[in-house]
Amino acid sequence: MLPAVFLTVFFTAVLFVARAVRGKARGELDEFRKTRSRCGLSGAEVARRILHCGGAATVEVVDAGPGELNRYLPRVKKLELDRATYHSHSLTAMALASRAATQAIQHRENYPPFLWRREAIRLNRAAVLIAMIAFAAVLAARLGNFHLLAVATVIGWTGLVILNLFTLPVEWDANKRALQYLTADRLVARDSGERDDLGTLLAAAAWHDSAAILDSFTSPFGPIKRMFRGRP
Repeated sequence: MLPAVFLTVFFTAVLFVARAVRGKARGELDEFRKTRSRCGLSGAEVARRILHCGGAATVEVVDAGPGELNRYLPRVKKLELDRATYHSHSLTAMALASRAATQAIQHRENYPPFLWRREAIRLNRAAVLIAMIAFAAVLAARLGNFHLLAVATVIGWTGLVILNLFTLPVEWDANKRALQYLTADRLVARDSGERDDLGTLLAAAAWHDSAAILDSFTSPFGPIKRMFRGRP
């Protein structure tokens, strides 16, 4: 009975915290979606400027369509921005596009945490397959031991979350680099309120993405979806 209770409390607590963090971060991002950046560039233009400054001008910046997914794909050296970020001239678009672009620069420089994250994704997908097979085996054997299954589930899902924590250094380093490149390229003044707002938005985006990892793993289908649409 105890493992079952622990399982319920564990996932409920993680879900509550993750949703609360994502909600707060989303609110901060939405607040500046209608605030136009002083440089007047779209998210796509900002991304290309940063890629050029960082020596990664060969990376293609594309419109990924509707959604909220802004990511760099290292295997094809492509930067995908959702439609709103790609075309918008807002501060939020500038923040999201710049932090995505700096991940391409991390790849070019072989930034160790970025490389570790790629390996973690491979382990993540393998772990999901193993967990699915083990879960099916338990059901097929009709062991009827829910406590054992609950403990195994907690251990397995916790391991997957730990693997995905490799994304955290990459996300926060991307924020630091984004502000540096935006300032160096004079897209934002060094001592200005706009730079402070961008710092807030970059932090909100990092918290949103980090909480999304925990949120996805509280769903029974979250790891499966991430296996096929994992962050590169």
